Amino acid sequence: MSGQEKDVPKYMGEPVLLHPEEPSLFEAKWLRYFNQHVVGQEFAKNAIVHMLLGASSSWRSRKFPAKPAGAMLLLGPSGTGKNELVRALALGLCGGKDALLRIDSGNYSDAHNVSNIIGTTKGYLGYDHNPEITQWEIDKHGYLYEQHNPALVETYTNIQRHLSRVDRKLKKAQSFEKIEFEQQRVDLLKKKEKFDKECGYKPGTYRAIVLFDEAEKAHKTFYRLHYPMLDEAYLKLNSPPSDGINPVLLHNAIICYTANIAAEKISALMSGRANRYGYGIPTSSPNNSRDKNIYKAALKETREFFPPAFLRRLGVENILVCHPLTRDQLREILQRFNTEPFRQEVRFAYRCDLVITPEAIEYLLDESTDEVRREHGAGSLRKVFEYRVEHAILNLGSKKADNGGLAPGSVVEIALAEAGGKKHLAYLLHPDAWQGSVPREGPGSICTEGALIPRVFKKFDI
Repeated sequence: MSGQEKDVPKYMGEPVLLHPEEPSLFEAKWLRYFNQHVVGQEFAKNAIVHMLLGASSSWRSRKFPAKPAGAMLLLGPSGTGKNELVRALALGLCGGKDALLRIDSGNYSDAHNVSNIIGTTKGYLGYDHNPEITQWEIDKHGYLYEQHNPALVETYTNIQRHLSRVDRKLKKAQSFEKIEFEQQRVDLLKKKEKFDKECGYKPGTYRAIVLFDEAEKAHKTFYRLHYPMLDEAYLKLNSPPSDGINPVLLHNAIICYTANIAAEKISALMSGRANRYGYGIPTSSPNNSRDKNIYKAALKETREFFPPAFLRRLGVENILVCHPLTRDQLREILQRFNTEPFRQEVRFAYRCDLVITPEAIEYLLDESTDEVRREHGAGSLRKVFEYRVEHAILNLGSKKADNGGLAPGSVVEIALAEAGGKKHLAYLLHPDAWQGSVPREGPGSICTEGALIPRVFKKFDI
C-alpha cells in the first residue's frame, strides 16, 4: 500500500511491514511487535500473524477479495489480554490503539435493539437516525494513517455529521421548510464530492479493525447480521447513511470478536482445580496436553452457545483461546505497563522519582491474586496498583512541601513493612535525593537516571 513505509508523525504508531519479500521476516517482525505490547498469549499471537500474512496480499494489491481480510473470535477469562491484542493490532495497522470501530455487544441484548447497527426500516421509529456502522466509520482510521493528516479526517467527519443532521431535519420538516434543507444538503454533497476528488478517498480500500466486544451478551438475532459480513464482506443497511454508501464494504477489514465463554473452565484447567469434577488435568501435566484440553473445553462451550451458522462462517481455526496469566507474566505487566509509565509521569509532573522495591512488587502481586481478585487477571492488578501506588503519590503531591508533600528532587520509595504480624506498604521519602533530568517533551519521554543519594528516611502517612 502506498505510503506505508514513510516516516510517521509522533501521534501515530510505528509502521508495520505489510508486504515482505520473505514470510519469515514478516512473521518475525510482527511477533516482535506483539511482544512489545502484549505479555503472554503466544498461541493467539502466532495465529494472528498467520492471518495477517494472508491479508497483506489483498492490502497490497488494493483488490476486493471475496471475504474479509480476517476474522477471529478471542475466548478466555477477563484480564488475559483479549482487547489488548486487538488494540495492539489496531496500533500496528492504523497507527493508534483506539484506531478501530468498537461495538459493545451488550447494547444489543434485546432483539429490538439489534436494528440500531444497520438502521431502522422505513416507516418505523428511528428511521431518521444514522446506522452505527457506516463506510466512513470503517475507513476513517485507515485513511488517516495513509494521509498522515488528522485535519482531513476531521473535516470529512464534520461534513458527514452536518449531512446526517440535515437529513434528519429534512425527513421531519414540513413542506415549506424542505426547500431550505434541500439546498443545505446539495451544498454539503458538493463539498463531499470535492473532498473525495481532491483528497482521493476511495471507500472500502483502507485497512480497518472492527471489534464486537463481549459478543456473548448479544441477542441471538444479532449474529444473523454477521452472516453476509463473514461470507461476502458486506453489510446491507436499512436506513440510508449520511455518506450515501450502501452496502458497507468490509473486504479490507479484520472483524474481531471477544467473549468470556468457558472462562471458569479455562481457569480451572490452568490451575488444576477442576480435577475432582472430572474434566481437569493435573498441573504437572505437559503444557501441550494442558493446552489441548483447554482448547477442547472452550470449543465445546462455544459450540453450545453460538449459532452453528455463525461458527461455520467464522471457521474453527479462527477461534483463539487466551490463557490466564501466570505470576511471572503479571509481574512483567506490573513493571512494564504500570510502574514505568507512572514513574515517567511522576518525574515529569513533580520533578521527583519513584522507587518500588522487589518486596513491594511481590506484595502487590499477592494482593491482586487473592481469592477475590484472581479471576480478573491484569485488570485487578491495574486496580491494585492504582489504589496502592497512584492514589498515594497523587495525594502526597497535592500537599505543600512544608507540610510533608513532594518537593522537586525528592525520591519516594515504596517498601514492604511489617507491624503487629501483618505486612503492609510503607511510603518513604528521600528529600533532595534525585539528580535526574526531567523530559522536555512530556511524560512519555525518557528521563535520565539519577543517583539515589543516601538520606535519613522520612516516613509519612497517606
